[in-house]
Amino acid sequence: MTGVKQTLWRGYHRDIFGIIWQAKTELFKRAQVKILRRLGHTAQKAPVLTSFLVITLLTSLPYLSGLVPPAQASPTPTFTFAASGDFGSLTSTTGANNLARLSSSGIGFFLGLGSLSYNSSLTGDVWCSQFKAKYSNIEIIPGDHDTGGHNSTTFGETHSYERYVSNCPLTLGVPITCGPVAGACYAKEYYFDYPATNPLARFIFASPKIYNITGVCTQALDPYWPGCSSQTKNLPCTDQYGCWPYAKADIHYNWVSAAIDNARSLGIKWTIVATHKDCISASDATCSMGNDFFNMLLSKKVDLIIQAHDNAYERSKQLALNGGSCTKIDNLDGYPIYNSACVVNSGSSGSYPAGAGTIVVIQGAWINDLYKVNSTSVGNGQTIAEAPYFAKLMGSNTAGAGLGFVKYSVSPTEIDVQTDFTSTFQESFSIISPQAPLSASFAYSPTNPTVGNSESFTVTASGGTGPYTFNWNFGDGSAGSGNPTTHTYAAQGNYTVSLTVTDSASPTPATKTATQTISVLPPSPSYPSWNPNVRCSATLVTFAQATNGGPLTGSLWQTSLTSGGIPNKRALSPPCTTMNTQGQLVSTFVQINGVYINSTFSNFLDCSTTYDPVNGGVSYPDRNGDGNPDLYCDTTGPIFAQGSNAEDHYEFDQDWLAAGSRPLGTSSAHCLETRRKPTAPAPTTLHQFRVFSSEPDTRDTSLLQCSIKRRSSPLQLHVEFRRWLHRLR
Repeated sequence: MTGVKQTLWRGYHRDIFGIIWQAKTELFKRAQVKILRRLGHTAQKAPVLTSFLVITLLTSLPYLSGLVPPAQASPTPTFTFAASGDFGSLTSTTGANNLARLSSSGIGFFLGLGSLSYNSSLTGDVWCSQFKAKYSNIEIIPGDHDTGGHNSTTFGETHSYERYVSNCPLTLGVPITCGPVAGACYAKEYYFDYPATNPLARFIFASPKIYNITGVCTQALDPYWPGCSSQTKNLPCTDQYGCWPYAKADIHYNWVSAAIDNARSLGIKWTIVATHKDCISASDATCSMGNDFFNMLLSKKVDLIIQAHDNAYERSKQLALNGGSCTKIDNLDGYPIYNSACVVNSGSSGSYPAGAGTIVVIQGAWINDLYKVNSTSVGNGQTIAEAPYFAKLMGSNTAGAGLGFVKYSVSPTEIDVQTDFTSTFQESFSIISPQAPLSASFAYSPTNPTVGNSESFTVTASGGTGPYTFNWNFGDGSAGSGNPTTHTYAAQGNYTVSLTVTDSASPTPATKTATQTISVLPPSPSYPSWNPNVRCSATLVTFAQATNGGPLTGSLWQTSLTSGGIPNKRALSPPCTTMNTQGQLVSTFVQINGVYINSTFSNFLDCSTTYDPVNGGVSYPDRNGDGNPDLYCDTTGPIFAQGSNAEDHYEFDQDWLAAGSRPLGTSSAHCLETRRKPTAPAPTTLHQFRVFSSEPDTRDTSLLQCSIKRRSSPLQLHVEFRRWLHRLR
């Protein structure tokens, strides 16, 4: 290779092997064309490269999976089909050549887009027999030359479309849904979903402005017999003449609209509408399919409109309506007016984003009678103004113009389109589902990190191009990599953890950064609960820290302007942590030493067999006799800080008693219990709140699980009191 071509090779080697991967499951010819185009060659100029591709495709290369990960390879097509229209003779040199190539193409099925025979003596049964002798799986819709809508002497057509319907029947093995006119279904107005199981595409076949599609035109009806069309004394497109205009909101227009909506509601990926008649054209046609109908298809953003009628090949730019500068495509005297605001993608790269708009493909280039394109000599000189709607054109005035059909390869993520013409003009394009942008997030566990304990970080990443790499900044000067990963913090505090995910896109990888601030608590479990039913470990605080002197403002547990502490103090399983107004993650379960209670100031209520509704219970009993259930049931009273006159309010949640939850080593499910020596007096029982008295100078371990709440403050915590109690008087 020369230095220039070596550079091209090295720069594009990744793309080349990607296409080779595709070629192993698709057509060799198509892959070769793509590669040569990217290297700036033609097939004639690169025989060495062509030979290399042949060897590659015929040889097993196990290392290809390493060079091109499957995630980056073109998707294997789920099904293929081809389409063309305006056929004429199938036994002419052109017709026979096209049929032979179709027969050997491996295409799954073929759509005949109307104007099947141009000879009044070649009826539908004969035409179908000739076609199916070479390629059997053809589905059809009618064109001007098929239904007897014109003068057969001058126009060249047959007068019995039913012969086509009967002899080119549906052979796909899928159910079809008929249009709104009884008896006018297959080959006239219908749709099917393909494949039959888990369909990827809905094919909707419509027949706008095809006269005598229902076979109603007779010599008695039509004074201009044998003519029944707009070209015969301007007969209107009405049911009287077997013609459906697809006018706005008529039954045919609404049926197609509903069929599109239904496909979307079922999650069918692609919507393809097939008609014979066109709207936009850079060749000979007017908007005979109807402006309103065409605009409706654009407003729905159907993926493809495939048509014939023009004897040419025309591939449009991607078109869509919007609420501002392109509310519709207007026309003047039947010729659409170009509006650049209706173009959402030029198609110049050969790639369109799926879902952004509609691409029109006119493929009437089977017959050896090509029209000119982008020329003042066709379309009354007016269609040249429509040419800017198109990305690619081929007609009789195009260098290398050929005849044939267009092939479509359909997968869940893209539609790849390739012409198959007899001469040097060939082109391809793709409709590709936009790749989801790279996104990333992470979670950490446990959710209440503590000093000295390993914290696990796990990433959820999607979009972009896999595989991904993961890099961490843990906010304490430490870094890491991988997914998942772990880290241990050495000190209490708030840390901003930053994750950077990088994908494998080439040549420029995408990156995504996600951050979270986590609060690392003091070492835990330093104070595990004495009650085995409490899953949290208590944080040791002082009486003053817990009460904050009374007010909520400034409290370590203030969570909003009006509340603080745990969300529901009566819950048997309250959350272990909460985020305060300073962005700190703090423990809601605390231990306070050096406190005592005085039973003479306590109010004891026994509801130890009833659950609070928050714990799955019902209303409390009516203890005061007012006829209404009590809203709460607490054993309450003051709690004092030892060695000072500071006091606060406590509330025993008696659901602990009803649940049978009790501290380790105690003999009953009570909130508070102190040990006594065997020689001590018998215990004094005050309902379900038991206090075991001890000898005057003996200090015993005590436990109290309850809520502490300042009467004048909404702050409330789940508290486990532990202290050396003096004898309670």
